[in-house]
This record gives sequence, C-alpha cells and structure tokens, in this order.
Amino acid sequence: MIAALLISAALAVELPDRPKQSVNLEPGACPETAIIDGRPSPPLPSGCTAIVLPLAVWADLEALASDSRMVRELWRLQAAEHSFALQMVEARLEAATAPIPWHQRPGLRGFLIAAGTVAAVVAYEASSRELAR
Repeated sequence: MIAALLISAALAVELPDRPKQSVNLEPGACPETAIIDGRPSPPLPSGCTAIVLPLAVWADLEALASDSRMVRELWRLQAAEHSFALQMVEARLEAATAPIPWHQRPGLRGFLIAAGTVAAVVAYEASSRELAR
C-alpha cells in the first residue's frame, strides 16, 4: 500500500476513490447472525453480510474516514502544487536556454561602441585637418 502511494506520488496520479456500497437490504432480510471470532462461520445468503460495531469503535472509524478525506484533499493540493512548480521550472529553463536575438547580444553592443568611437575619432581628425589648412 505504501509503495503504491509512493509510486502514485512520483507519477502525480490521483488516488482511487473509495468503493461504493454494493447492496442495500431491507431490515429483516437476513435473519441469521454469525459472530466473527476467528473460527469459520456458517455461510450467509448472498448479499447478507454486515458487521455490528460498538458505538465507540464506529466513532473511531468515522474519525479515521474523515482524516482519510482530509489526507486525500491534501494529496490533491500537493500534487497540483508540485505540477505548478514543475511548469514554472520548465518555463524558466526554456527562457534561460532560448537563443538571444542578434541585436541584444553583448558582443554586438561592444562592437557598435568601438565602431562609433572610431568613426568619431576619424570625423574629428578629418575636421581638424580641414580647419588646419
């Protein structure tokens, strides 16, 4: 059971729902009673099976069922949270590994600054030679 939970957690699979009640019987439909004490009991008619519990035991089982529903809801929320976190990491990875457009590359910026400086120096030298004549 624990292995199934861990595997389903790794695969982010929804937990299966609780089984539904299969048969609804009318009161008095099963007149025979058998006490379950570890010994073989006589066979009951088809569909006539029930367990009678003390109220304290039933209350404990209901509390356990409530906790089970809470754990299932937490499981669903954590699976959704992990799925969202995985999508965010994939988006960040895609953005980090995307190619940089040519006009945003750092080498191009340095080249343009150098070319602009050279052009400014050449223009200054050309104008100073013009004025010197």
